[in-house]
Amino acid sequence: MSRAFTAQQFEQSYRPSRLGNWEVPKSTAPATPTFRGAGYTTKILVDDRGHLLPGKARKASADDAPMPQMYRWPEKRLLSQEKYTGAATMGYKGVPTDFLPISSVNIKTVPGTREYPYAQPI
Repeated sequence: MSRAFTAQQFEQSYRPSRLGNWEVPKSTAPATPTFRGAGYTTKILVDDRGHLLPGKARKASADDAPMPQMYRWPEKRLLSQEKYTGAATMGYKGVPTDFLPISSVNIKTVPGTREYPYAQPI
């Protein structure tokens, strides 16, 4: 359609300077691989199906590191041994729990005061 208009109304919008698609300069690296020198041989590590050949060592990577021991549940903690102190009964979002003893949970009613919503051991 731009051939029909000699004023080039449609060509101006599609110029590379307007679209921002610049040509990448040609790399200066040689197209042929470099010679590795005498004594270099290619080491075959896998078979035709991509499986590691027996007796071939592979490079160490972060994936080879042993996984740290992850526990599904927290370790069992003893509840407070004092006679009249109970354990916290509400956990995250109100889910009942006996994981934390009340002596380890200090929730102040008003910031800056020594007052607690539950009886604390002295």
